[in-house]
Amino acid sequence: MGTLTPEHKADGKWWSLVFSRTLTSRGLLVVSLHHTKLGFDYNNVKRTPLQNDFSFASNVFRDDFAVFITDTIELIPKRLFLDLGYRRAVVMYDVNSPANRTFSLNLFKSGISYVYAERSKLFFSADRSFRTHLLSGEWAPTVLPPQTSWQFQAGMKHSLGNRLTASCTAFQINTNDEIFYDPKPLAVGGFGQTLNYPKTRRQGVELSMESDPLESLHLFVSYTLTNPTLGSGAYHGKKIPMVAPHSFQSGAT
Repeated sequence: MGTLTPEHKADGKWWSLVFSRTLTSRGLLVVSLHHTKLGFDYNNVKRTPLQNDFSFASNVFRDDFAVFITDTIELIPKRLFLDLGYRRAVVMYDVNSPANRTFSLNLFKSGISYVYAERSKLFFSADRSFRTHLLSGEWAPTVLPPQTSWQFQAGMKHSLGNRLTASCTAFQINTNDEIFYDPKPLAVGGFGQTLNYPKTRRQGVELSMESDPLESLHLFVSYTLTNPTLGSGAYHGKKIPMVAPHSFQSGAT
């Protein structure tokens, strides 16, 4: 049945506890292997206003609580994998005023992959994620609601030899209440502000290659083509500010 293994991590005001377990389940036709994790994490953030900061007049505190469970199921041993996950998060902002906010979020992940050869697979995933107002570096007149997104991906990763792989991934990201920077100057300060935009969409494809020429050296390169558009709202059909349609990354580790 496997063992329940705890893992504890702490870094300043961030704390996490995860239990993992490997077990088997028997169905009518197959015996599946499960790799399950159950955990809890907590994070505390304090922001002190800076000079000429028009956002908040006093210290701001944010507390994040979350519980989560993930499960990777080997439907066909070493060939077909199903990934499932759920996360329940509560984010609380204390701005020392009636503008205090609390948000509860339900997040999901699901995906399936088929390994057709060594270091080669086909995959599809659908995930619901969120991003919260960071407070620091994001000027806004009040605490902004979190943005939530559904992300869909489908693609292939193929081995071109013992030390080289190539990948192609098509994606679409639909976002509600996206937290974005509106560069339109305000009357106060002459700068723009961070706002929620009702709906946005990103569609595109990513091409990448990875290589391990040495055991201690990993090289990667990728190119991403993105069509980022604003949905319903005042700027319907326009491009999302500061989102590049073309991006290129490379590096070594």
